[in-house]
Amino acid sequence: MEIKSWLCSKYLKLNEGKTKLLLLCKPSLFNSVPSDFTISTTTTTIEEIDWCKESEVKSLGVILDPSLNMENQISVIKKHCYGQLNSWKRISTFLSENVRLMLVKQIILSKIDYNNILLSGLPNNVINTLQLIINASLRFIYNLQWRDHITPYIMKSHILPAKYRIDYKVCATVFNCLFGKAPMYLQDLLEWNIPRTFMLYDTNNDTTVPRATEDPLLLVMPSDFGNRTRYVSRSFSFCAPKCWNDLPFKLRSCQGKDTFKTELKTHYFNLFTSNIDFVA
Repeated sequence: MEIKSWLCSKYLKLNEGKTKLLLLCKPSLFNSVPSDFTISTTTTTIEEIDWCKESEVKSLGVILDPSLNMENQISVIKKHCYGQLNSWKRISTFLSENVRLMLVKQIILSKIDYNNILLSGLPNNVINTLQLIINASLRFIYNLQWRDHITPYIMKSHILPAKYRIDYKVCATVFNCLFGKAPMYLQDLLEWNIPRTFMLYDTNNDTTVPRATEDPLLLVMPSDFGNRTRYVSRSFSFCAPKCWNDLPFKLRSCQGKDTFKTELKTHYFNLFTSNIDFVA
């Protein structure tokens, strides 16, 4: 078994009692998978591994299910955030607006943003669950009623909607890959576009110089992008080039990380204002 061999090479031990197996496949294939089996290696036989068929596992605080629809993870986020908001409402009269805003940003949004890159490519009806949490948070901050429009307060608080928060995380990760500040297994998934060139005559120097015919800061889309499945389209190798290539050239050419993040947030707020109907 490759995992056990890798652990042995790093002088680590595989804890067989805590090892779980999560099967990732289409729901139609679950019935054809055996309910028990044995994994053998040259030194150890692991029997009766905790079978996670039609179940879930938790890895680094993220709940993964066989279909990767992330509904269980979002349900946990929803329960945690609404529980916090209900607790705060009991003492909201003693909290200033700035304190309520700080609480939401530090606790609610940090919970929503944790590993939210895994939510990229999910249907809008799933992402809308997170947006409803943000809407409820804004109503708590500004003492709004359920019939009050939420859009002006999204702009006032400068809190990105849920959909754009995910795209923001994807683009920020790509930026880290560009400058070698991301893990190699992510950098290896991205391929930078090599623009074709042609020779252009320079009248000032009486010479010919090469000129690029394509944007050099684009990522190469996978060759089978048009025939992608629902699961493959959510992978980093697919969603990262798509989100990055949709950014304007000026933003993709930023060199400083802080400048890039500031401009990126402004860019997504501009997209939000041009698509106000997105927010419930």
